[in-house]
Amino acid sequence: MPKTIRGKLLVVIVIITAFATISTTVALYIKASDIIKKNYILLLYNKVSYIIDSLDSDIQDIYYLSNKIVNDDSFNNVVYEYSKDSDNSDATLIFNELKNYSVNYSQISSMYLLIPEKRIVVTSEDYPIYSSVDDNIINFISEKGKEISYPIIMDNFVNTTGKNITYIDTLRDSYGNIFAYLLTNVDERILYYKYLKLLIDKNVSNVVMFDYNNEVIAYNNDEITSNEFDITENIDKKIIVDKGKNIDVFYKGIFSGIGIYMNIEQDELLQELKDIQYYYIGIFFIIIAIVIIFAVYITQIINRPIKKLAETVESVRNGDLSVRAPVYTSDEIGVFSKEFNNTLDYIEQLIQQVIVEEQKKKNAELEALQYQITPHFMYNTLNSIKFAVLIKGEKEIGNLIGDFVELLQATINKKGTFITVADEIHILKNYVHLQQFRHQGLFKVIYNITPEAERCYIPRLILQPLIENSILHGIDIKKGDGVIIINSYVKDNMLYLTVEDNGKGMSDEQLKTILVSSVKKSNGLSSIGISNIRERIELYYNKRGGIQYEKLEKGLKVCIYIPVN
Repeated sequence: MPKTIRGKLLVVIVIITAFATISTTVALYIKASDIIKKNYILLLYNKVSYIIDSLDSDIQDIYYLSNKIVNDDSFNNVVYEYSKDSDNSDATLIFNELKNYSVNYSQISSMYLLIPEKRIVVTSEDYPIYSSVDDNIINFISEKGKEISYPIIMDNFVNTTGKNITYIDTLRDSYGNIFAYLLTNVDERILYYKYLKLLIDKNVSNVVMFDYNNEVIAYNNDEITSNEFDITENIDKKIIVDKGKNIDVFYKGIFSGIGIYMNIEQDELLQELKDIQYYYIGIFFIIIAIVIIFAVYITQIINRPIKKLAETVESVRNGDLSVRAPVYTSDEIGVFSKEFNNTLDYIEQLIQQVIVEEQKKKNAELEALQYQITPHFMYNTLNSIKFAVLIKGEKEIGNLIGDFVELLQATINKKGTFITVADEIHILKNYVHLQQFRHQGLFKVIYNITPEAERCYIPRLILQPLIENSILHGIDIKKGDGVIIINSYVKDNMLYLTVEDNGKGMSDEQLKTILVSSVKKSNGLSSIGISNIRERIELYYNKRGGIQYEKLEKGLKVCIYIPVN
C-alpha cells in the first residue's frame, strides 16, 4: 500500500472502479446468458410441444381409423368367415382392405390383422400378404389388447427388422368374443425422421422419444439405452432448467402418452457469448485507463493542500511556531488548515501564559516558604503556654489548650484532603470539648459510629460545620437539656453521616436558603460553612453523593451520604 495520501487515493479509485466495472460486466454477462438461455428454452419447448401435439394428432387419426375398421360390419364379416375356413380369396380381400386404409394415411407404415384361431397374420404389405405367428406373439398381443388403449412399442414380428409403434384394437363377434386383433403400425424410423430429427441441432446432446411406459422409441445417439433415461415420474409436461451443466426439456403427449426428452449442454448454448467476452474485456481496460488518467489529475488537486499542510506540521514539529499553513480552498481541508493556524496562535498564547504563570508560581513558592514559619511559631508558643499551665497545676486548662492546638493543626494543615471517619471524630471531639468548656457542659454529644464506618475515608472537617450549627443555632444552651447525636454507618455500599439535635429546628425557607445558597460564613473555625460542604461533595462525588435536611418533631436532622471508600 502506498505511503502517501495521493497514492492511496489512486489505488482506492482504481480498485473501486475495477470492482464496479467487473461487477457490472459480470452482471450484464449473466443477464445476457440468462436471457439467451430462457429464450432458447422457450423456443425449444414450443417446438417440442408443437411436434408432440402433431404426433398426438396423428395417433388420434390412427385411433379413429382403427375404430372405423373394427366397426365396419362388412369387413368384420369377411374376417370372421376367414377365421372359420382357409379360403385364400378372403385373405386377399382382407389384404386389399388393409392396403387401401394404410395408403390413405401416410404416417401408417403397415397394418396387421392377427387371427389367433388360425395362428395367421394378414398384412397390408406387398410381401408377405399373410404369415404364420407363434404362440408367444399371440399371447403378448392378446394381453396388451385387453389391458391398454395407448400405442405400444414392439418388434416387427412379420419382417423381423426394426421396431413399430403399434395401436392394438379388437374385432368381436355378436357375443362380444374377440376373434381378431387389428394392429396399426408406425415404423420407428418414420417417427425419427418426421418428428425427432426436427429437434436435432448443434446444441442438442441427446433427443429421446418415449412411449407411455417411458420406454425408448427413437433417439439420436446410438449409445443411448432405455436404462440411461429413467424417467419414472408420472407427469405430462415438464421443463428442468440448470440441472448441473445441462438443460433438460421434457414434454409428454396427453392422448398418446408419447413424450420427448432433450438434453442441451449450456456451454454449447452459450458459445456465442464468448465473442462478447472479449468485447467486455476491451471495454474494461479502456475504462480503467480513463479512470487512472482522471484519478491522477483529481488526486493532484486534492493532494496539494494536504502536502502543504504536512510541510507546515513538519516545520512546527521542528520547533518553528511562526509558520502557517496556506489555505487554498473552503472545503474540509481548507477548514482544517485554518483551524490548525488558529491552534498555533492559541499555542503561542498559552506559551506566553505559561511563562507568566511559572513566574507567579515561583513568587508564590517563595511567599509560602516565608509564611511556613508562622503556624510553627503559633504551635510552639501555644505548647509552651500549655506546659507552663500544667507545671502550675492547671491540668484542665492545659488539656483545653492541647485540644485547641490539635484543632488548629487540623484546620490549618493542608496535607491530606481525605481522612478516616475515626480521625474526623477525634478532631470533632476536641472541638466539642472546647465548646462544652465554653458553655459549662450545658449540652451533651452522643457518638454512634460503627467499626465498618470508622475505616471509611471522608473529606476533612466535613462534620464540624454541622456540629457548630447545632450548638449555635439549634439547641437551647440555657435550658441545659441539649443533645446532639452523631451517627455513622455503611449500607448498600454507601456511607451515611448524620447529625441530629433536639433544638428548635429550621423553617422551610431557612432550609431552602441553606441548600441553595453559595454564601460562605467567615466567623470561627467553621469558615468553610455549610455551602462549602455541599460544594465539596458535589466536586468529589458528583451526583453520587449529597446532603439532606429532615425536620424532626423536635429538632433537625442532617444526613451526608457518599460512596464507600
